[in-house]
Amino acid sequence: MRLGINQALVVFFIFCFSQMNYAQDLILLLNGKEIPSLVEKEDSFLIYYTSMKKVKRMEKSEIADIHPHQFVMKSGEIKPFYFCIDSFDLSSPYLYYREAGKPKTIAKHKVFNVRKRNMDSLRVYADTISVADTERMIYMQDTLDRRFVLTEYEMRCWVMGRRSARKHFKSPLSTLGGAFVGLGGGLLNFFVSPLPSTVFVAVNGAIKPKVGKTAIEDAPFLNEELFVDGYRMQAGKKKLMNSLLGTLPGLAAGVLINAFLIP
Repeated sequence: MRLGINQALVVFFIFCFSQMNYAQDLILLLNGKEIPSLVEKEDSFLIYYTSMKKVKRMEKSEIADIHPHQFVMKSGEIKPFYFCIDSFDLSSPYLYYREAGKPKTIAKHKVFNVRKRNMDSLRVYADTISVADTERMIYMQDTLDRRFVLTEYEMRCWVMGRRSARKHFKSPLSTLGGAFVGLGGGLLNFFVSPLPSTVFVAVNGAIKPKVGKTAIEDAPFLNEELFVDGYRMQAGKKKLMNSLLGTLPGLAAGVLINAFLIP
């Protein structure tokens, strides 16, 4: 009798959720960062939202049904997971999801737009996914404030360039080069050991990379100067950060080797 009640509840929930669709939001900031979220409300100055945690995965074989905000497991358990629209992969044996994080707020002057993405429930082994994507603009041009003098289209080009670099630009040689330079500097006299690392970080960070890997959604902006400028600026920041991530541990290792292993 107990098993029958559980099964009836699962069927009831599946029926209810299958009649509904849900929205997941994507907040795009002026610096190109995207925030997967559930927007709750907003006022004149702030957007109130629930953040989403990092993407996790689960084997498709464990799941009976998928809903945008619910996974029904084959065991009958219903888990409050949010299907990750951006990570849908037909060929993968996994489904990707996020868990809800903490309520947060963000100032509207930092936001370019909010994309509300609605999707229906889908089968575990579905070969397509239907998503209705609606954009709501937050950014407004203000010629009296130098931060917002660009038109909507000009700012879109700039933001998309920074977004593309955040998602696609990689600079492993900056990290590797920084590690070798830091290690070599650490083997020198203690008082001059930071000098090679400092020079490497400064020079490497000053060289802005060209536009590299992009995505399909970037295609309309590739020839726009502001897209290129935004991409190169954000890519330069990633190069600088990677250089620091390489030089600091390399320098520390070199100093320790010099202090304890070299007579």
